[in-house]
Amino acid sequence: MLVHEVMTADVVSVGPDTPLKTAVQLLNHHQITTLPVIDERGELLGVVSEADVLVDAFLPDPRAHGKPVDLTGGPAFATVGQVMSRQVLTIAATADVAQAADLMLGTVVKSLPVLALLHSGVGDGDVDRGHVRVQG
Repeated sequence: MLVHEVMTADVVSVGPDTPLKTAVQLLNHHQITTLPVIDERGELLGVVSEADVLVDAFLPDPRAHGKPVDLTGGPAFATVGQVMSRQVLTIAATADVAQAADLMLGTVVKSLPVLALLHSGVGDGDVDRGHVRVQG
């Protein structure tokens, strides 16, 4: 079985300038753990996960630090681009599902952005390594 046969077809994604609050709402509303972060051309820049947005959700606990911690400031991060993971494991839409499972079992990732390899005027599946778009 191929990845494109089991992937989520309707991609929920965000841009790097998306407010963290919006990303949290999308994660919650769609009951997903990770959002691909794409640019205006649809190219993958990174991913933002629940763990990434939690970084800014809690103030530091002064009991865990040897030096005083500033608790007066507001949120340190405001946008997805400030907290997203930039090194992303991906899988091709035409890959075997077993390959995707092996990749996820061998790492700590819970989801894989599915990439469509495109060639101008021909369509999905034709390999042109210079142009990759998030598909699922």
